[in-house]
Amino acid sequence: MAELLIMARDNSNPDPNVDARCYKKGDIVVIMPDGHKWGREEGPPTFHVVKLPRVPPDEIQGWLKEETNSDGMILRRRTQRLPIEKLPQGERAKLERGEAASIGSLMQATLLMERKVELRGGDLIGDVGSKVR
Repeated sequence: MAELLIMARDNSNPDPNVDARCYKKGDIVVIMPDGHKWGREEGPPTFHVVKLPRVPPDEIQGWLKEETNSDGMILRRRTQRLPIEKLPQGERAKLERGEAASIGSLMQATLLMERKVELRGGDLIGDVGSKVR
């Protein structure tokens, strides 16, 4: 089983180039194996933990993909996000209580993921048209 550490809030910077490299709400920070001992700071209000039963961490490492330029400079911290607001109400309630939430399957988690896509106008939108930034 994989455990995901997810940003619970947006980090920001007044410089738009730096801001694009900051972790944003729903970004997966790290993926660890089942039973990982999370630190005291790896919880609310900054982070959430979401568990994926029966999903080996190596199967979802692609969810940590960064967008980089040809020189390897990070342009955006993550290319996709797991929007907490799309989790079932019972799982969101667990997160609000400071507990770990669970997603029942890899398929469910994959369906919840949103890809961040840059448009010519510079706005980032999710795969269903909602603005991310």
